[in-house]
This record gives sequence, structure tokens and C-alpha cells, in this order.
Amino acid sequence: MISTLLQIAVLIAAMIFGSFMGTIITNLGGLPGALIALKANWESRWQAARWIIGFIFTMVGQSYVALAWVALVVSAIRSFVNVPDVWAWPVWIVGFFTAISVAAGANRQSIQEQRLGGEIAEIARKGVQYQALPGTGIASVIGYFVFVFFPNFMSLMFGWLPFVD
Repeated sequence: MISTLLQIAVLIAAMIFGSFMGTIITNLGGLPGALIALKANWESRWQAARWIIGFIFTMVGQSYVALAWVALVVSAIRSFVNVPDVWAWPVWIVGFFTAISVAAGANRQSIQEQRLGGEIAEIARKGVQYQALPGTGIASVIGYFVFVFFPNFMSLMFGWLPFVD
């Protein structure tokens, strides 16, 4: 029981860290696509194609970074539940929320920026990084279950990360 509570506390601390760092991490992952789509609009085919390509690059970059976090969390949970006297189901539930904390933190921050209003909110709303965040969240949720039930995908995609086996 005590070891279960200790492991849940570690996951909650990681969730808080992931939530606050989510904006920075996902923005870095989506930066190449944002640079491609910089000042693109829908006035010409070339500009529209540039925005779409930038959106795709942003979505892939943000999702890859968020899924790397998911892979780290799932690997940590796998090692946690192998310890004797641990209740696995509470650890897996808290682990789910920890895994999606990066995408959720980035979404939370983007909503707060939109509430501020003004010129910056209008620019951000049109940006590909803001538009790609819902897809990043969906990829994190799906990735969690894929990595839990098919851990070979996790090793295949993120074998370079420490603790991902």
C-alpha cells in the first residue's frame, strides 16, 4: 500500500512537471512547421499549400514530442507495477493523466492566451501551432493505449529514450 502511494506521488509530481513544461516542449516540437507556415494565408494556392504543409509538420512534431513523454511515462509505470505489493490499477489510472499532461498543459496555456484577447490572441489563433494542439492531445490519448497494449511500438519509435525498453 505504501509503495503504491509513493509511486502515485511520483506520477503526480511528473504530471505537474509535464503540465507546466508542455507548452515549451510542444512549441519546440512544432517550431519547424510554424516556420514553414509563417505569414501564410489563403489568398493564393501557394500560400494555402504552405500553411497546410506547415500544419502537417507542426502536428507531426508536436505529436512526436508528446508521444515521447507518453512513452517515458508508460515505461515508468511498467517498472512501477512490477514491484511487489503494488496495486496496479491506481498506478495505471494516474499514469494515464500523467501521460497526457504535456498535451493538456499546452492546451491549457493556449486557452489562457486566447482569453487575454487582443492582437496577440488573434495572431496565435491563426497559427498552425494553436490549430494542431487538439490533434496532439488526441495522439497522446491514443498513443497511451497503443503503448500500453503494444509496447513494441514504443520501443520502435522511442528506443533512443532512456528507460524505454
